[in-house]
Amino acid sequence: MVWKWLSEEWSSIRSRLDTSVSAPLAEMVKTVTESFSTSDQLEALREFADRFASNLGSAERATESAIQTTAANVEWMERHYDDVAGWLMSWEAGQLQQQRSLN
Repeated sequence: MVWKWLSEEWSSIRSRLDTSVSAPLAEMVKTVTESFSTSDQLEALREFADRFASNLGSAERATESAIQTTAANVEWMERHYDDVAGWLMSWEAGQLQQQRSLN
């Protein structure tokens, strides 16, 4: 939700912040994207970078970093999600059995 607003209002947000004080722009991108881990989010980031390539200002490096981090997160999820989900499900099943045996 915040990413949608940020990407839709980027030009307006950037125009309101003086370029000499644009560190908040980079921080906004970093904060909003730090939990991105899906291919849809990665695509949205890439589209954002392409659409505002000449208007990112100091957020250019943060945007590039967000793309790299999100790509790594997507790759990790593709490699490990099923294993982690399976482990969690079996752990939960074990906890339920343990609770039943205590009752």
